[in-house]
Amino acid sequence: MTTLSSHLLNAIDGSHARNIMVRIYQVDAPDTRTFVAEVATDKQGRFKLDLPESAITQQFEMEIQIGDCFRSNQQSEPNPVSEILIRFCTAPEQASQHIPVILSPHGYSVWWSGLS
Repeated sequence: MTTLSSHLLNAIDGSHARNIMVRIYQVDAPDTRTFVAEVATDKQGRFKLDLPESAITQQFEMEIQIGDCFRSNQQSEPNPVSEILIRFCTAPEQASQHIPVILSPHGYSVWWSGLS
Protein backbone atom coordinates (compact mmCIF):
# COMPACT_ATOMS: atom_id res chain seq x y z
CA MET A 1 0.00 0.00 0.00
CA THR A 2 1.24 3.48 -0.87
CA THR A 3 0.78 6.37 1.56
CA LEU A 4 0.30 9.86 0.16
CA SER A 5 1.11 12.89 2.29
CA SER A 6 1.49 16.60 1.69
CA HIS A 7 2.31 19.82 3.51
CA LEU A 8 0.71 23.00 2.16
CA LEU A 9 2.28 26.35 3.03
CA ASN A 10 1.03 29.89 2.42
CA ALA A 11 3.72 31.84 0.53
CA ILE A 12 2.19 35.20 1.49
CA ASP A 13 2.86 34.97 5.22
CA GLY A 14 4.65 31.63 5.69
CA SER A 15 1.78 30.10 7.64
CA HIS A 16 0.45 26.57 7.33
CA ALA A 17 -2.39 26.36 4.80
CA ARG A 18 -5.00 24.75 7.01
CA ASN A 19 -8.51 23.56 6.17
CA ILE A 20 -7.73 23.30 2.45
CA MET A 21 -9.85 20.69 0.67
CA VAL A 22 -7.87 18.14 -1.33
CA ARG A 23 -9.42 15.53 -3.61
CA ILE A 24 -7.56 12.51 -4.93
CA TYR A 25 -8.55 10.83 -8.19
CA GLN A 26 -7.17 7.78 -9.96
CA VAL A 27 -6.56 8.60 -13.63
CA ASP A 28 -7.97 5.70 -15.64
CA ALA A 29 -7.48 7.17 -19.13
CA PRO A 30 -6.48 10.59 -20.51
CA ASP A 31 -9.99 12.02 -19.96
CA THR A 32 -11.32 9.65 -17.30
CA ARG A 33 -10.72 9.71 -13.58
CA THR A 34 -12.23 7.93 -10.57
CA PHE A 35 -12.74 9.62 -7.20
CA VAL A 36 -10.59 8.07 -4.45
CA ALA A 37 -10.76 10.36 -1.40
CA GLU A 38 -11.38 13.85 -0.08
CA VAL A 39 -9.48 15.25 2.88
CA ALA A 40 -8.89 18.64 4.48
CA THR A 41 -5.47 19.75 5.66
CA ASP A 42 -5.07 19.91 9.44
CA LYS A 43 -4.00 23.01 11.39
CA GLN A 44 -0.39 22.24 10.46
CA GLY A 45 -1.33 22.30 6.74
CA ARG A 46 -0.80 18.55 6.39
CA PHE A 47 -2.71 15.47 5.37
CA LYS A 48 -1.86 11.80 5.04
CA LEU A 49 -3.88 8.99 3.51
CA ASP A 50 -3.45 5.48 2.18
CA LEU A 51 -4.04 5.00 -1.52
CA PRO A 52 -6.06 1.92 -2.54
CA GLU A 53 -4.30 -1.43 -2.90
CA SER A 54 -4.94 -1.18 -6.64
CA ALA A 55 -2.75 1.95 -6.65
CA ILE A 56 0.44 0.10 -7.55
CA THR A 57 1.82 1.58 -10.79
CA GLN A 58 -1.16 3.86 -11.27
CA GLN A 59 -1.50 7.51 -12.15
CA PHE A 60 -3.25 9.83 -9.70
CA GLU A 61 -4.34 13.44 -9.58
CA MET A 62 -4.27 15.60 -6.47
CA GLU A 63 -6.77 18.46 -6.76
CA ILE A 64 -6.11 21.25 -4.24
CA GLN A 65 -8.92 23.79 -3.75
CA ILE A 66 -7.11 27.05 -2.91
CA GLY A 67 -9.65 29.67 -4.03
CA ASP A 68 -11.33 29.98 -0.63
CA CYS A 69 -7.98 30.04 1.18
CA PHE A 70 -7.01 33.47 -0.08
CA ARG A 71 -10.56 34.84 -0.30
CA SER A 72 -11.00 34.14 3.41
CA ASN A 73 -7.86 36.16 4.14
CA GLN A 74 -9.71 39.25 2.84
CA GLN A 75 -7.57 39.70 -0.21
CA SER A 76 -8.80 42.67 -2.24
CA GLU A 77 -8.29 41.17 -5.70
CA PRO A 78 -9.99 38.04 -7.03
CA ASN A 79 -7.80 34.96 -6.88
CA PRO A 80 -6.85 33.91 -10.43
CA VAL A 81 -5.86 30.41 -9.25
CA SER A 82 -8.79 28.53 -7.70
CA GLU A 83 -7.45 24.99 -7.85
CA ILE A 84 -4.17 23.21 -8.44
CA LEU A 85 -3.97 19.85 -10.22
CA ILE A 86 -0.90 17.69 -9.67
CA ARG A 87 -0.56 14.36 -11.49
CA PHE A 88 1.76 11.71 -10.11
CA CYS A 89 2.41 8.01 -10.50
CA THR A 90 2.93 5.33 -7.90
CA ALA A 91 5.34 2.42 -8.29
CA PRO A 92 5.52 -0.91 -6.46
CA GLU A 93 8.77 -0.01 -4.71
CA GLN A 94 7.40 3.27 -3.30
CA ALA A 95 5.82 2.88 0.12
CA SER A 96 5.12 6.61 0.34
CA GLN A 97 4.77 9.76 -1.72
CA HIS A 98 5.22 13.13 -0.02
CA ILE A 99 4.31 16.13 -2.18
CA PRO A 100 4.82 19.52 -0.44
CA VAL A 101 3.24 22.59 -2.06
CA ILE A 102 3.83 26.31 -1.47
CA LEU A 103 0.69 28.28 -2.35
CA SER A 104 0.05 31.87 -3.35
CA PRO A 105 -2.91 33.63 -4.98
CA HIS A 106 -1.05 33.80 -8.31
CA GLY A 107 0.82 30.50 -8.44
CA TYR A 108 2.40 27.63 -6.60
CA SER A 109 5.56 25.58 -6.24
CA VAL A 110 5.60 21.81 -5.86
CA TRP A 111 8.29 19.19 -5.36
CA TRP A 112 8.57 15.53 -4.43
CA SER A 113 10.13 14.69 -1.12
CA GLY A 114 10.69 11.66 1.06
CA LEU A 115 10.00 8.98 -1.52
CA SER A 116 10.63 5.53 -0.18
